[in-house]
Amino acid sequence: MGYKKLSKLFLFGILIFAQVKTFSQSDLASKIDSINAMSEITAKPYNDVVKFTNNKMIIEALYSLMIEKESINYSFDSLKSISCITPPDKSFRLFTWSFPKEDGYYENSGLIQCYDKRRKRFFIVQLKDISSQMSGAEFQKLEGEQWYGATYYKMIEFELNKKQYYILLGWNGNSPFTQKKIIEILSFKNNGMPIWGATLLKKHEKGKIYRLIFEYSKKTSMLLRYDKQAYTVRTNKRDPRTKKPILKSIKSNMIIFDRLAPLNEYMKGVYEYYVPQSDIFDAFVLNDGRWYFFADVDARNPDRRIPKSLRKQLENQPRRNREFYNPKNQ
Repeated sequence: MGYKKLSKLFLFGILIFAQVKTFSQSDLASKIDSINAMSEITAKPYNDVVKFTNNKMIIEALYSLMIEKESINYSFDSLKSISCITPPDKSFRLFTWSFPKEDGYYENSGLIQCYDKRRKRFFIVQLKDISSQMSGAEFQKLEGEQWYGATYYKMIEFELNKKQYYILLGWNGNSPFTQKKIIEILSFKNNGMPIWGATLLKKHEKGKIYRLIFEYSKKTSMLLRYDKQAYTVRTNKRDPRTKKPILKSIKSNMIIFDRLAPLNEYMKGVYEYYVPQSDIFDAFVLNDGRWYFFADVDARNPDRRIPKSLRKQLENQPRRNREFYNPKNQ
């Protein structure tokens, strides 16, 4: 990219930011339009200097909106590339987004507007993605600005022992070869500081986890959603003829997801080759404030499966070094 073109992009971003800083509260729509314009720049194939400069201005522009006294009541529905999550009681607001860098890896950003119950005021925390520094991220609780980066697309609110928790379903672009989906649990201290992770996902094969991370091929898609589906439980009754336990199908709202597996056993741990197994779904079901794992739920109308042609293409790719895809190295 030439110097003149690069300079124009910088100037364009600076002009947008100046516009955001000087607009009044009544011009919220114009401010959001400016943020959307900056987001478009970070999404396009410009170099990292341009992208990081615009991303910094996005953070500052959102911050300038969030420090307004009535900002928790603002509507951010017109944001195009930034996720905005707010619970019905408006106790917090969470912005998350990401963009691809020149090397194909993703940069995750976030801001959370929290409420301090003691001081009765809102404050803002800029989130710092430390996922690349974490080993065993599923087994660690994080607090404050330290966060396992993701762009969240669904929030599920629930209560345990008179404390509010929020399940967040998110996506992480990760690397040129793999992507991730994440089940995160968010809660807050009395002073309003966020807590990322809680051991409320029960009976999973990984044991005592604070969050669940799915890593899989960049060339496929994975279902992870909150939906009403059916799962099977064993009753105390037995069939009088066969003497076998009678099973019962129960419909319930649940977090349902594809079961991932490598294309063959030799690719175990090489997540570039992990794809959804055909029509096999697992789920977490809420019971008494905790989410219990159920295997083989009966999911109807699932998202599209991986095409046979793509499966064959992945199988024929050369196997890469397993260590390169270890999440702790990302």
